[in-house]
Amino acid sequence: KNSRSFPDFIFMDVNLPGMSGPQAIREIRRLYPSVSIPITICSTQEEGVLQTLAEAAHDGPTDYLFKPVTSTAVKATVWHQLNIRRLQKRGQLLQNILPVSVIDRVRLDTPHMIA
Repeated sequence: KNSRSFPDFIFMDVNLPGMSGPQAIREIRRLYPSVSIPITICSTQEEGVLQTLAEAAHDGPTDYLFKPVTSTAVKATVWHQLNIRRLQKRGQLLQNILPVSVIDRVRLDTPHMIA
């Protein structure tokens, strides 16, 4: 595995052959611990699925869609998640090139960014 080679987005079903969606998410997070890969899981609204989704939520999916999914919902989810990813990358780039004093000033001037 190349540490610089990772997916920009993952769209997966919660039920996979050989492992559950939560298991797959844990494995993805283990393989790419320093990268926040957006993961959208897809599932039916059948009984028992909510427990699986709750388990998956603990492991870090970014979003979920219920079946049947429309192409509009998939496109909107992908666009939204990739846009968040792009903004995160831009923020990381700025943190790498700006002096700490500037970053601290921006955080203090932007109430929603205070940690």
